[in-house]
Amino acid sequence: MKKFFVCLFIIAIFGSFVFTIGWTQIKIKPDTLGIVISKLHGIDSEIAQKGKFTFHKDFLLPSNARLIQFKNKPFFTEKTVSGSLPSADIYAGNSLYDFSYSFTFEIEAHAEPEDIRNLMIKNLISDQESFDKYMEINLQAVAQETAAYYLSRASEDPLFMPESITIVDIYKKCRFNEKYPDFQIDVIALKNSKIPDYELYRNIRNRTLPETNITNESQDSSSEDESEMENYTGDELL
Repeated sequence: MKKFFVCLFIIAIFGSFVFTIGWTQIKIKPDTLGIVISKLHGIDSEIAQKGKFTFHKDFLLPSNARLIQFKNKPFFTEKTVSGSLPSADIYAGNSLYDFSYSFTFEIEAHAEPEDIRNLMIKNLISDQESFDKYMEINLQAVAQETAAYYLSRASEDPLFMPESITIVDIYKKCRFNEKYPDFQIDVIALKNSKIPDYELYRNIRNRTLPETNITNESQDSSSEDESEMENYTGDELL
């Protein structure tokens, strides 16, 4: 009887040990999720999260599996897009006119656990660091597309106010849900902006272009006269 209890105790200890090794949930930190990658099965379909029991038998084989942890919370970043309208320096000349633009956005986005797993399957990310870089690059593109939309609206309407545009408007016009299906943009807040005076820019450009054409035509005519003089031999007088 004593041996039976000893054996039962050993089995219980061994079972607890095996259970602890495979119990993935207790291995992740607060506010994180875990993706299990094993040498035998690759990326596991079951994602480890706090409050959800997960057991991965791949950990029972030594050095077979590893747990990659990602922050399970929104991603925040601030992006600035700046530049000048085409040939702005030429049209401004020595005046105080400024045809530059600048937009600073505060962006909040998040990726669902399944989206993070899909990004790993696509080999777009491999850990938290690569995920952060992926988000930074894509959200910079989001900021640039949003700024381009603002400039387009401003060129059409002199009274355009960027603050009047909602994230729903931006989503529809820029089609972010189609271009970036692996994460969701929760907030695009315009922190500050500077929009050039398109009406003044067009007036100066329209005034400058004809003058430039006249100058070019004069230079071309002068070049033709010089060419004719070079070819003149005096035979015309004979």
